[in-house]
Formats: sequence, structure tokens, C-alpha cells
Amino acid sequence: MSKKLLIVSPFFPPVESVATNRIISFVKYLTGYDITVISINDNGNELKRGRFEVFPNRYIDLIRVPNISFFKKATFKKRGNIILHKMKALYNRILLATSLDEYDGWRKAVIKYIRNIDIKEFDILITSFAPLSSHLIGLEIKQLHPKIVWVADMRDQMGSNIFFPKYYRKKLMHYEKLIVEVADCITGVSKPIVEEFEALSKDIGKSVDLLEIRNGFDFELDLTSKPENKIFTITYAGTFYGDRNPDNFLKVIENLLKDGVVGDILINFVGVIKPIKVPDILKDKVKFT
Repeated sequence: MSKKLLIVSPFFPPVESVATNRIISFVKYLTGYDITVISINDNGNELKRGRFEVFPNRYIDLIRVPNISFFKKATFKKRGNIILHKMKALYNRILLATSLDEYDGWRKAVIKYIRNIDIKEFDILITSFAPLSSHLIGLEIKQLHPKIVWVADMRDQMGSNIFFPKYYRKKLMHYEKLIVEVADCITGVSKPIVEEFEALSKDIGKSVDLLEIRNGFDFELDLTSKPENKIFTITYAGTFYGDRNPDNFLKVIENLLKDGVVGDILINFVGVIKPIKVPDILKDKVKFT
């Protein structure tokens, strides 16, 4: 009989996010388990549950719990007006600075749900940060079902994340210790994150399994044809956080073109949703995907 695995994260298709890719990969590669995913219903106030085919002949139970939080994080679905983008970013910073949890309503609804089911039917639990609410749900489940094997996944840094306000980082440090004390295993997206929790576990004196699980390229490619690239191409895949932007890079390319140092060039930005100022000379040489 297959062991039952419960995954808790608001990031699951159709939500578009790097975080979604990581969660769906857990579902894809953790074969041999009967998987249930508790995610979010952002399009209504109803709890929805069903059996879904997420991959060919691969079915999971999917439970969508509504997010009834009053304060919700602003989303950036596509490149748009730079003023609106900055207003959304400021609003999100205010949420962080005031420690208002945009998933607080979702967390409370999930906890209410799990208290009304037989949580002890599950053998393994995976929660993924961010948001913090996912791990808070993990702490609650572990209290209700101490024998469940809890894997606390760290897609991002917690208390050491320099993009968080100091007050929020202090709050996260508190929960970092709780997670180390309670979780059975901590996975991290990079070695430095794993090493941070390794040091914390030594300070606390609590032994916990640690494992690095990196993000990776996970798309099917047609390798039958290999077209040659006739134009020198630079590709940036990802996004730009905080004050980071490619302005200086684009300025340098602009100068190199004007001075005739380089010939034709193509610059690809893949996954970038932040508004980028592109010099006129590069308008037909910069592409966004």
C-alpha cells in the first residue's frame, strides 16, 4: 500500500510562479506515493476538492481552500505601467513591514479543514516557504499528528533574507528555531540555505536531516533540430528583486553599439515582469518572453 503524502502550498497550477514549478515537480518526481495537495482557491470563497490528472496517468487529490484574508499581496502577472508596478511593490513592502500575513485567512481556513479530517491517515508532510503560513500549518499538523514525517522546504531564506524588513526578519528567526525543533527534515533550494539551518540546528542542539534540492530546468525539448545562432545572444532567465535592474548593462550595450565595438546583438529576458527601460537603439534587439 502506497504511503500517503500531503503537500501544503498556495502555489499550484494555475498560479504562475517559480514556486509553482517547484511544487509541481515534487508531485511529478515523488512517485510511488498517494499524493494530496492543499492549495489555494483565489477565485471564490468555496472549498473545492477533486481528483485530478496532473500528468498522464498520474492522479492526485487536490483541495483548494479559499483565501479570505482582507489584506492580500499584490501580484505582478505581466509587464505593465511602471507607476502601477511601483505602487504594488510599495503596498507589498507595507504588508511585510507591518507583518500582515496576506495568507492569514487561507492558513486559518486550512487549519479548520485539517481539524475536521483524519489527518493521521497521512504519513509524510511537505510544506514550502514562502509564505510563512505554509510552515505554520506544518507546525499545527505536526502537533495534531506527531508521527507524521514533516519535511520543511525552504525555497527562500527566512530570517537572513536581506529583502525583508528587520522586524519581519526577527519574526522569521523565531519560527526558524521552532521549525528546526519540530521538523524531521529541512530541504533547501541552495547549499547556503541548508548550511544556515545546519548551523542553527547545532546551536539549538537538535538533530534534523538536511538536504539540498535545487531548482532546475524541467521542460521537454525537441533535440532533433539544432539551428545555428547567427546573432550573438545573451539571455537572462528569472526576475529582478528589489532595486535590482539591468539598466547599467543595457547602457553598456548601447555604448558598445554606438561606438561600433560590437555588431548585431540579441538580448532575451525570460520571465522578467518588472518594467525595464530599454534604450531606443535596443528596441528591436531586446525581447521579453
